[in-house]
Amino acid sequence: MRRIVAYTIILLMSCLCSLSVFASSGQKEDIMSLESEMIVFFQATLEKNYGDKDAVCLFAEALRRYHFNYLLEVDKDRLKRINEKLYTGGILYSYFLDGAILNDSCMLFVPTGVSPSAYRRSDAYRQALKKLQVKDSYSVGLIVDSAKYMYNKAQVEDIPLPLKKREDGFTYWQRELLQAVHPALKVIAKVEDETGGIPPSSVLFGMIANNTENICEGFKDDREVQMFLTLYFWKYLCHFANIDFYTGMDKTKLYLDMRR
Repeated sequence: MRRIVAYTIILLMSCLCSLSVFASSGQKEDIMSLESEMIVFFQATLEKNYGDKDAVCLFAEALRRYHFNYLLEVDKDRLKRINEKLYTGGILYSYFLDGAILNDSCMLFVPTGVSPSAYRRSDAYRQALKKLQVKDSYSVGLIVDSAKYMYNKAQVEDIPLPLKKREDGFTYWQRELLQAVHPALKVIAKVEDETGGIPPSSVLFGMIANNTENICEGFKDDREVQMFLTLYFWKYLCHFANIDFYTGMDKTKLYLDMRR
């Protein structure tokens, strides 16, 4: 009887392990499929605008030449279908980016005329911390000039790309970027690490625009480079399609909803 029970337990554990491996394998396949869809979309966009699906440098040069006041023709409907998987499915913030940092969930605005030190001692600050549900108050950033901050945040060239990190290691940063072998991506991974995963967008853009370590050439046939550049330029694709990069929603709909 004991042997039967022990055998049954071992069999159940084996089945659970198999299901776990199967689920993990299926998750990886879903990510790979979505990444390929994103890359193909970016390539198609470049080809539509420049007649060359590898024209990353031309795109970057145009953005720099016109100080980011440069428009790209984007297939909005196709982009929205991809974004449904990225945003609605939670993949963007669970695998690629750290939504808490990107969406300022750990930032508080200091009231006008109040110093940061005085605000930290106030009841309003303590109440705000309770709403954020954070244990370490010094992990919360304070924003003094809210008007200037909101203006800068609205500029697409200033949108950061804080890469997600998780204990199970199943993120783009841990599974892909850190394992990349292309010289340019090794440099980028080092910059990401040295800045705590939040390098200034201008630094990354400068590397791309200057074709550091031939990153633009790598876009032609190196999937690792293709994926990183697609992820980096996704905010621009959303911007040109009038889609809010933080939510994946149409800006027109967001604006109309705010007026109601």
